[in-house]
Parts: sequence; C-alpha cells; structure tokens
Amino acid sequence: VLDRDILNISRKFIEEDYYSAYLERESDQLIIALGDSFTDGYPVARCPGRRPPCPHDDSYPGILEQLLSQKGQDVSVVRAGMTDTGPDQQLRLFKKYILPTFKPKIVVWQFYSNDTVNNVLYSTYDISNTNELIPLDAKSNWSYRRLRLYDLIPLPNVIKKESHLVKLAMSYFERERFSQVPDRFVDDPRSWGRDKIVLEIEEMKRLSAFHNFQLYLVLVAPQGYYLKSADPTWYWPDQWDSRESEYQLLKDILERQPNYISGEFTAEEINYLTGLSVTSISDTLFASAARDNALEGIRHFNEVGYSALAKVVANRIISDQQQNKSDTMP
Repeated sequence: VLDRDILNISRKFIEEDYYSAYLERESDQLIIALGDSFTDGYPVARCPGRRPPCPHDDSYPGILEQLLSQKGQDVSVVRAGMTDTGPDQQLRLFKKYILPTFKPKIVVWQFYSNDTVNNVLYSTYDISNTNELIPLDAKSNWSYRRLRLYDLIPLPNVIKKESHLVKLAMSYFERERFSQVPDRFVDDPRSWGRDKIVLEIEEMKRLSAFHNFQLYLVLVAPQGYYLKSADPTWYWPDQWDSRESEYQLLKDILERQPNYISGEFTAEEINYLTGLSVTSISDTLFASAARDNALEGIRHFNEVGYSALAKVVANRIISDQQQNKSDTMP
C-alpha cells in the first residue's frame, strides 16, 4: 500500500485489527521487534492471521515471545518487520504507526548489511546542514512514483505482471534511483545511507528516553560472511559485492552502542544455543535454495537461525532485567 511517509507499507500496519489483537491481550510487557524480512521471518512458518502466539511461529519474534513466556513473563512480541526496507522506512513506520498506538517496554531494532543501500534507494529522510534528519515526501522517490503508476494502469495484476509494455514503463523509473542523493554524497551514496543510520539510532535513543522503553540494536551477519570465512575463494555475486564491507561498516557503528546485540555466530555459539554439532555455519543457519530463491550469500535464516537469534536476544533481555532488579534491591 502506498504511503506518503514510508513509500509503501504492508497492509497490516494500517488495519486496526493488527493493533487491537495485541492491545486486547493486555500483557505486562510489550516488545516491538522492528526490522526487515529477517524480523518478519521469511521464509519459515509464521503465525497466520494477526499475531502470535500460535503453535507454529518460527520467526524470531515468535520464538522470543515463547522463550520469555517460558521464564514466567507475561509478554507479547509485536512482529513489525517490513520486507525490502531500510532504517529510513522502519523509523518512519515506528513513529507514524507503532509508537502512537503501543506503549512498549522494549524495542528490538534489527539491522542487516543492505540497510545502507536501502537508505539510499528508498530514502524517506535527508540530512540537514545542521546534521539533523529531515523527513522527505515519498512523492519525490522513484519507487513511490513507479508503484503509483503501476496501480493506475487499468489492467488485472496477472496481465500487468506479464506485459512487456508495463515492464518497459516501470524500467523508466530505474534511471532515477539515485536522484535524491544530495550533491555532497554523489561520489559515495552509501555514506549518505550510513550517516542517516547514525542519526536514526540517535533519534530512536531519544524516543527511548522520552517514552521510557529499553532499546536494543541487533545486526544480522549475512550468509556470505560465513561462506567467505569458510572459503576465502568464495565470491559474492557481482551485484552484491558491497555486502561484506557494508556489514563491517555497520558493525563498527553498532558495536559502539551499549545496547548492541550481535547476530553473528561461531560454531561453538550455535552448539551452545541449539545443541547442534556444526560443520557448516551457512548450512546450519540459512535456508536452502529450495526455500529461499535469493542468491547464495544473501539468503535468510532457517528455523535454526531464527531460533539462535531469538535466544541471544532473550538472554540479553533476561540478563539486563536481572541486573536491574539486583541494582534496585536494598
């Protein structure tokens, strides 16, 4: 669905039922899991309909809710993941739809190595001369205008998807993908994306202090990182060759934050978290080509991967809660 602030948005975020299902439960602790398709849980089984709990939710937010519930906590975890988005869009989603409706105790914001590129291609913020975030109107973005034209074409979707003329018309907008990049960032658009991430983290920290929720930042290591570590001769597909360097640059940014949780795993850590013996981290954590049609190196987690991610997040939350309780005891 087109949105003037977020470019496009999953329909569930504009439907009252999505929010009321959580509000009606009245849990003691509401956690927002914010992020991209890794937070949404592609391609594993997820709760049908509005929300967990359900017996077959293998997304990391679903497993996180189960783990904390098993520790006796009355908790609901909102799965607020949007596929093919970056921090620009996710922060706008949080501020426009999530925060006005919910009063979270905890927000877990998940990042991934393509976030800098998505912040360039699907930009909803710019940076002012005083180094502050400036909201952008989606009407200026190439992807918004492309989708708007697509929606206006008076043909059934099944025909539009196969039409050569429609595809040709849509390809016109591809030439404007970098049209919003400011002049001072033209030589390195990704630095614009990264600079915005730094400011977006600071904005989320400000919201955390003002609205009194605990913020955690999670960075998922891409599949290609493990493939390259296991075999230095492995190479990234040409169009994704920046993923490794962008992952390291994002890691440098996020590791400075005291609320950082690493989504990078060693074989020993996977064994500790899951009990599995690991010969290949990539094969253990990531979906096969039969389940995820993305190229090797950029595939999503399988059930084991999402379980491992949920467990490190749960362990950190529980550890911090225990520490806070200890600090407040006389």
